[in-house]
Amino acid sequence: MFGIGIPELLLIMVIGLFIIGPEKLPDIAKTLGKTLAEFKKVVDGVKGSIEEEQANIEKSIETPGDSMSLKEKSDALTKEYENTGEETEEGRKK
Repeated sequence: MFGIGIPELLLIMVIGLFIIGPEKLPDIAKTLGKTLAEFKKVVDGVKGSIEEEQANIEKSIETPGDSMSLKEKSDALTKEYENTGEETEEGRKK
């Protein structure tokens, strides 16, 4: 658990007991536990989203279908960019 052993955890608890006081320590421990649980849920959600997107990407790579290759897409975008530049130059000349 984060490289913290039982002796270190007990030391932290004793120091917390002196700093916070015995009456507030249970409330703070409860709040800390809830916060850590919520953080774990968020991390698990992000991890699930990343894994889902990775699976989608892998699936799209495995089944190219009739989609254009990356080179074809790049060429099409380059041609469109060049055409736009030519149209702009023609508009300037008029």
